[in-house]
Amino acid sequence: MFSKTKIVIRIAQLVSLGALIMLTACGQTFSESEYLLRAHALKSQGDINAAIIETKNALQQNPKNGEARLLLSSLYNDQGDGAAAEADLMRAREMGIAADKLAPQQARALFLQQQYRKIIDTISVPETLDPKTRAELLATRAEARLILGELDAATPDIEQALKANANSSAALIAAARQHRLKGDHDLALGFENKAQEIAPHDPEVWLYKGESAMTRRLFADAQQAYNQALNLPGSTVSRARNFVIQMGLASSLLAQNKDDDALPYINTLLAGNPKHPLANYLRGLLAYRKSDYKAAVGFLEISVAQKSSAHNALALLGAANFALSNFQQAEDFLSRHLAQRPQDDYVRKLLAATQIKLNQPEQAVKTLGDIKMTSHDTAQILATLGTAASMMSDPHTSRAVLRKAVKTAPDNSFLHAKLAESYFREGNYEHTLRELEKSTTNRESSLQNRMLMVLTHLRKHDHRAALDLTQKLLNEHPKEAVVYNLLGGVRLASKDSKLARQEFQRSLELNKEFYPAMINLGQLDLAEGKPSDAITWFQKVLEKNKNHAQALMGMAHAEAKQGQVSASIEWLEQARQADVGAVQPRMILARAALARGDTNVATELAQEIVNTSPNSTIGLSLSGEIQMQLGNYTRAESYFSKSVKIQPRSANAQFQLGQAQNALNNTSQARSSYQESLKTEPNFLPAILALATLEVRTGNTDAAMRLADSIIKREPNAAAGYVLRGDLMMTLKNYSTAATAYNMAAQRKPSAVLAIKQYQALAGNKAPFDKMVEPLRSWLSANPTDEAVLLAWADAHVTAKRSKEAVEIYQRILQTNPNHIIALNNLAIAYQTSNDPRAAPTAEQAYRLDSKNPQLADTLGWILVQQNDPLRGKPFLEQSAHDLPNDAVVGYHLAVAKSKTGDAAGARELLAKILIQKTSFDERSEAEALAKQLQ
Repeated sequence: MFSKTKIVIRIAQLVSLGALIMLTACGQTFSESEYLLRAHALKSQGDINAAIIETKNALQQNPKNGEARLLLSSLYNDQGDGAAAEADLMRAREMGIAADKLAPQQARALFLQQQYRKIIDTISVPETLDPKTRAELLATRAEARLILGELDAATPDIEQALKANANSSAALIAAARQHRLKGDHDLALGFENKAQEIAPHDPEVWLYKGESAMTRRLFADAQQAYNQALNLPGSTVSRARNFVIQMGLASSLLAQNKDDDALPYINTLLAGNPKHPLANYLRGLLAYRKSDYKAAVGFLEISVAQKSSAHNALALLGAANFALSNFQQAEDFLSRHLAQRPQDDYVRKLLAATQIKLNQPEQAVKTLGDIKMTSHDTAQILATLGTAASMMSDPHTSRAVLRKAVKTAPDNSFLHAKLAESYFREGNYEHTLRELEKSTTNRESSLQNRMLMVLTHLRKHDHRAALDLTQKLLNEHPKEAVVYNLLGGVRLASKDSKLARQEFQRSLELNKEFYPAMINLGQLDLAEGKPSDAITWFQKVLEKNKNHAQALMGMAHAEAKQGQVSASIEWLEQARQADVGAVQPRMILARAALARGDTNVATELAQEIVNTSPNSTIGLSLSGEIQMQLGNYTRAESYFSKSVKIQPRSANAQFQLGQAQNALNNTSQARSSYQESLKTEPNFLPAILALATLEVRTGNTDAAMRLADSIIKREPNAAAGYVLRGDLMMTLKNYSTAATAYNMAAQRKPSAVLAIKQYQALAGNKAPFDKMVEPLRSWLSANPTDEAVLLAWADAHVTAKRSKEAVEIYQRILQTNPNHIIALNNLAIAYQTSNDPRAAPTAEQAYRLDSKNPQLADTLGWILVQQNDPLRGKPFLEQSAHDLPNDAVVGYHLAVAKSKTGDAAGARELLAKILIQKTSFDERSEAEALAKQLQ
């Protein structure tokens, strides 16, 4: 009887349902009330999407049905679409639905939109509500306060909720959460257990139990709770809550390192909401763990783009970028994380490491300044501090940091070694050795520190001590290529290049790819005048590592030795591009730009150095030199002052500051700076000459000569004192005495520079031509290919209007070095002076070798203008004038080109400018004549 009745009812239900499906498929419509009944039924079955469709069908028949709007808002809330729910609630209110009836769904909608303050401010809980609804609404208000951190303010709502309905699971959960957040875990657990006892089939209870277990790091319990919430028998969970439960389940699995089990849940979450911040965070965490850092960055960037991003997403994104060597991005994300969580010492350490990679040691030290030292990470923090301090430009600040670190860990050999390096860079070699003696660590570190000892002895010119220590190292490490390379360096310092070469080659026998030995052999070949052999060594290094900085620089020097200026610059540019922080190639390129008057390029290069390392003394020095050349002496003084502050014991820094002060006519300050320079390095000739010149200018000729005589007295067999005396006499225009002094210097140490200085002194004394060029001729008889002296000799012939001989000398240079730019440029000018048609082609050849050189552009442009081809010459002159805006001669040449191409107004404007700015320059009379002609 029982079974038959049940079967009949079941069949009837199936027939009814089948008929319903068929009727619906055939397009049958229902009444408004029938649609709403169907919507309620579908909602109870958990089919929210279908329920929404049926509710909208009802609203199509009656758009003003307030109850239908209220139902639709609840369905949108079930989907997690709070904004859509709120919109329909507003319509329901317009249709007369009472506020107390709307309040529960409105609270849910605002909660979904994270508008917690608005819940507190706008949602009231009238006494007229039934106890169950009232308790749930009060619990929602309390949860909003808890999220906002207003833990005590939530108490009244929780108490009233429990008073309204002591068995409200929502109120019990709010009470449990409040006590947990306040740290009273026993009370929290009591409320939690009561909620479970009262509502064992409520998914919200199990969702909270999972959350609670996660905060207590009971990850297996959390996994069990989330699974229970997901699989409650007979329970219907909205899509939004299902999403939250799966999120918790994935998090609990990841916390247990069950990454493969978590992945399907995370993928499901992302399929449902590809932009969800926490889902993307979890997927990014999973990718990071598998070392797929690129994928991790992709997911985490989506996460942090959302305002509700996971709290650790920034930190993890910083770590992933660090792993990818994207240090600038890593610094940004890690800094943003620390701004939110300054107590996160792990991220603080990673940020410091990132700043070291970015060559920001001062920032790294600052980042680690307030970090807590704990037993398990003190060594790591101190090592980071030591590395940062050793990189700092300011030796005093660096040493202060290292001393503080050493005081914290007096037995830390790494820190003693870093402190020794600090003293070494400053030139305090006694303190270097003292700290190195305290640095006794493992075999590798000990070897490195003892190698620094060797270098320290070499700096002290104690070659015997350096050799003895290197021999000991060789006995201990007979198969270490680096030790033989070091021994080669010691031999080289002792001026035994033959033995040095043997040691470098022995180093390569032990390790055929030991780059330092190859570089040293190349440098040795350069020193011995064999640039082609040097290139072979450098190319071997570059075959293995195309961006090897020292090899690239070696190629540049080798090409320059062979007169291949353009090729040398290309290698320097390659070195510059290979390393954004490389100082040396930028410094050389900048000085070359300064030498040719191209301050724009020099400024760009100096700024690159300063951008990479704001306290780089090289960058500051270059910037100051550029400002000196531009005549901005106050700005130059500012750069040099900063450089002196960073390296007060640098003779050159003090000297440069003196030069700026001298240019500003601050005589007493300049004198003081020169004297400080000489205190550090008594034989620093630039400072001696500058001080002596200053004394001459201020009428203290005797003091100037005493400086020169003091050098002669101290080193009577050296050339330096006589060179200084000659330079002083040139300043005083006492050319005869200058020539005598230079002659005395040349007798002690002949050189190409002295031969040229002798020629210049004799030229100043208006000596007969043969006597004037005798020093040049004498030097060339022994050094026939010396290009600098050949150029001076050619210049002498040009000055004497012996153009034919000058042309022959330039051609002589070009026979051995066809691409010698200066010779080509000057030859073109000589050709033009003689109306030789080869002038323009020769100037073009020089320009092609270095098309960025404004002086070459001026030569070519001016020759073309003089050859009645101003349209072709004008662009070259415009290029030159752009790069040399203060060169009046270049300006005059461009003015001529403008006037010949019909731009008389432009020519007049340019001539007016240069004639006002420059009172004296070559071709001024021609410029004045042209200006008068154009009036």
